[in-house]
This record gives sequence, structure tokens and C-alpha cells, in this order.
Amino acid sequence: MRIARNPIARLGLLAVLLAASIGAARSLYVDPRMRERRSLEIEEARLRGELEDLGQGYAAMERWAKEHPGEPVTAVAARRARPADHAVAAFLDALGGIAERHGIRTDRIEPVGAPEPKSALDPSGQTVSFRVVDLRFHWAAGYRELADGLREVEGLDQLVVVRSLAMRLVPESYPKLDVDVVVRVYGTL
Repeated sequence: MRIARNPIARLGLLAVLLAASIGAARSLYVDPRMRERRSLEIEEARLRGELEDLGQGYAAMERWAKEHPGEPVTAVAARRARPADHAVAAFLDALGGIAERHGIRTDRIEPVGAPEPKSALDPSGQTVSFRVVDLRFHWAAGYRELADGLREVEGLDQLVVVRSLAMRLVPESYPKLDVDVVVRVYGTL
């Protein structure tokens, strides 16, 4: 009972209760809201980037439409899947020229798994069947040569997607990098 009558002890007890309630409020209310705020800020940044990309794409379409009056925008050459029987061969032929122009040495090419059948809807709503082949390349190239070569691969009129890229610096081969690239090649059935 003496502790309850002591004003210093009561102030100390109140301070402990205040600190505990502030800690509980922070852990139960403030921290979750802060985490939610951070995740929303990240999502906002991602959406702003997408919006900017879409805006640039729209502006490019508008410029093209002004430069080519009367032609539909859909007439632009787009990346298309080649027939499945020739898709890999056509890609490797194109890649040979790209590698030669940019000084990329190919040490190894190997398939990643078996070819897979896939289906998708085209813009008219019809189902299109594809055969998908993943190819792993082991290259030796300088950083700029690699970037230029990959940019040219992405610019091919054939439907291919760079799925992964892993670079390693090997001191013995400097300034060349050891690069593993997985490219997905699409072919129509």
C-alpha cells in the first residue's frame, strides 16, 4: 500500500503504462499502416512507370500515324512467330549475324527442356497454337557489345523473348564477360 501512496511511484507506474500503451498502439496500428504505405508507394511508382511507357508508346503511334497518313497503325511490322519447323533455325541464322556484328562469341547452345505446346488468343479472338522452345546460350562478350546484341535480338521481327541473363566477370578473360542467356523462341503450329 505504501507504493500506491507514494507520488513518485505512481508517476513511475503511469510512465510505464504510457510507454506500454504507446508501444502497443505503434505495433498494432502505426507499423502496419507504415508498411501498407510503403507498399502502396512502390505500387504507385510501378504504375507511374507503366503509364509513362504507355504514354511514350501512344506518342510513337501518333507520330507514325502523322508520318504515314491513311495507313492503319496495325500495318506496322511487328514481331511474329515463324512456323514451328523453321522458327529455331531462322532465329539461329539471325543470331549468327548479330553475334558477328557485335563481337559476341558463342561457346555453347543447348535446349532447356523439351519443346512445349502453348495456346493464346489473337486480337480477333481466335486461338493460336504455338510451340515454345527455350535455348540457353553461353556467350563471351564485352558489356557494351552484349547490350547492343541483346537490343538487336529484341528488335528482330521474329517472336523471341530473352527469359534470363546471368553475367560473370572472369579476371582471365577481362574485359569479356561470361554470359548465360536463355531465349524463348515461339513457332506457330
